[in-house]
Amino acid sequence: MIYIRLIPISTSVLAWLSLIVIWQMPWLLYWLPWFVLVWILGATRIMLVRGQNKTDWWRFAILPSAFYLGTLLYGSLLRLDRVWIMQLLFLMAAAVIYYYYRYTYFYLFRPVKYRVASIESLSLYANFFSFFFTVAGLYGIQSSLNAPLWQFILFLSLFTIAVLYQLLWANKLSVQESIVFLLVDVLVIIELAWSLAFWPVNYHIAGLTLAIMYYCLSNLTRLHLLHELDKNKIKTYLIYSAGILALLWLTAQWV
Repeated sequence: MIYIRLIPISTSVLAWLSLIVIWQMPWLLYWLPWFVLVWILGATRIMLVRGQNKTDWWRFAILPSAFYLGTLLYGSLLRLDRVWIMQLLFLMAAAVIYYYYRYTYFYLFRPVKYRVASIESLSLYANFFSFFFTVAGLYGIQSSLNAPLWQFILFLSLFTIAVLYQLLWANKLSVQESIVFLLVDVLVIIELAWSLAFWPVNYHIAGLTLAIMYYCLSNLTRLHLLHELDKNKIKTYLIYSAGILALLWLTAQWV
């Protein structure tokens, strides 16, 4: 049983070390991330099987996998001379992965210590950051390599489906009841992403813009499906999102 308790710390340390190593030795990018992702999948499956939940292990694995992948993509584009930013980013990824598995461990094996809605709350914010890191990274890579836009859109579509599904699932929403809303949200995000690809802004601004739109849209959908949405909450999300976007674009560095 002790090896189950070591999963949170071992997985977070492995993710952190792999990001540091890849940053210093970029040629490891071709195989080391695959090893970490396989480790995350395996560790999640072991924990869930031991916790008598054999069917949901892949759903629990979505968030740590997405956050690690997003951090990897975004970190690969940052300037090498900004060491403290890189270290902060990688430590953030390790902390999110650690606490996610810690909450999962408490949820499965120590329900007395588990705080209600811990996984849901962590998923809400980690979902946003993983989306921002991934989208900004994809914009940067697509721009740097001049890759076909359809490849960017295809990967973004699959990633958005995964993280949005994880957010709705973490809030205990039925897939059958939410599938239509999920697909509509994905289509809206893809349309916005396609449009942003032609605007002359750097990948930081494009990624953050789309992430704010995703955050607003996904939370309105979540609250609607939970029957907790009202006019005040709609106004709050729209006003704050519009205000942040306006401030962001007024101070943006145009390319």
